[in-house]
Amino acid sequence: LPFIYDSIQHGRWVLLPTSFHIQFAYPMNAEVFFSWPVIFLGDTRWVDAMQIPVGIWTAGVMYLFARHFGLRRANAFFIAGVFFLTPIVVAQMGTDYIDLTSAGFLLSSVYLTVRFLGTSRTIYSFLAFLSIAAMIGMKYHLLFSAAILLLIFLFILIQKRRFMQVSMGILVVIFLGLGWHLRNYIYFSDWTAPTREVAGYCNLQFQSAGTMLLSVIKKVETLFLSHKDYGTVYGGFGAIYALLVFLSYFFFGWCFLLRRKRWAKGEVLLYLIVMSMLGLLVSISDETFPCIGPRILLVVWPIMLIIFWRSIFILNKRSFLGKVFVVCCLLGLALDSRVTATAHMPHHHWWGDTRNSEFKAYRYSTGYVVGLGPIAAALDEMTRSLHRPSTIFLAFSEPFYTAPFYGRFLQTHIVNFDPDFKGEPDFLVYVLTSSDEFLYVGSYKKTLPEARVSKYLKVYESDSGIIFAHPRIMAEKGWKPL
Repeated sequence: LPFIYDSIQHGRWVLLPTSFHIQFAYPMNAEVFFSWPVIFLGDTRWVDAMQIPVGIWTAGVMYLFARHFGLRRANAFFIAGVFFLTPIVVAQMGTDYIDLTSAGFLLSSVYLTVRFLGTSRTIYSFLAFLSIAAMIGMKYHLLFSAAILLLIFLFILIQKRRFMQVSMGILVVIFLGLGWHLRNYIYFSDWTAPTREVAGYCNLQFQSAGTMLLSVIKKVETLFLSHKDYGTVYGGFGAIYALLVFLSYFFFGWCFLLRRKRWAKGEVLLYLIVMSMLGLLVSISDETFPCIGPRILLVVWPIMLIIFWRSIFILNKRSFLGKVFVVCCLLGLALDSRVTATAHMPHHHWWGDTRNSEFKAYRYSTGYVVGLGPIAAALDEMTRSLHRPSTIFLAFSEPFYTAPFYGRFLQTHIVNFDPDFKGEPDFLVYVLTSSDEFLYVGSYKKTLPEARVSKYLKVYESDSGIIFAHPRIMAEKGWKPL
């Protein structure tokens, strides 16, 4: 979000001038998608709301996919509803995590590819190229799936001598998908930057084959049986039925590989995409798996639910088993409803105590973000009271997360990201997210000891940080120092 806030303020897309937290160098297609509510409404409160239509749209594509595979309308609607009510999906709707958006674009890309394989209609190829290109610029772990889909399209189009569509597709992919990767290659000489830096910072590491196999049971437990982080953005794939969905993937493969059942058009593609993601999950170390494993699985969760329902379709010869699975889903949804109804999710508070400052709702978040709420809310109220844009200098103990400090209406300009800034900022903000030393970014710098003895006056102090205001602001507002 700092990237899109800064781009809206200055009318340009740039790599923010900080070597610390390399998240600013990730592909940003999803973040640009999040910027539309802010552009049209001029209000950051609804920036996270983009995930709600994404959730609805993904459920709609699931319905279309299920109908494509011959499921009845009621069954297709039911499985789409199961996805929409999955606790981790509900939790991510209303946040700026882009895993749900990635899932939507991946599923749409596969659906459009399958439809093109069946009809050869130009409209499906055009929409598929747009969806695949957007997906390429979102998450690095989507690149493998995107490459497979592109190779399928190019092979078929070249075989059919549709060279105009080939040229169009390549141009769309270059301009919509590869731009961020080209930027990273220019800046870092690495097409997939900042993956190496993130791996080092988060202590991500791949394991030996033996270690990976031994960790499978623990990872299955974390994903489908553990109650830790259940109903948050980090977990909760459904009580009772989640493990059945996972096991149905292997049952589905057994039916079609060993028993030589006939694959419906597109099912092989779905199966291979899930296989690639499961392979990635197995390779992740146990230490970092709980925080990133569930988010990666969410990307293919819609596909796994479709395979689950196809497995039930196969079991129709033993109708009592299908009914048992349906009952398990209904019981799971009933149990999950208690979790989602009481969970502290951001969109539960848009119309309540966030009316004065939505940053107060940060206390319902997780990790270090919880501590940012009080100081971000205080700064937001101060800067909004000025009725004009204001400038702040921001210093963090790690990590350097600046999104809340742009203000609800983007009324705050962070001078750390402005290499041409001259003069003295209106506020000095020191955020205490950990016990580490402060990180100072940008050409302007004033340490906390320097701020204490400068002409700046302290106007806020709490466990989350300290705010100093310039004397001109104190005189303008008639504030008294603490």
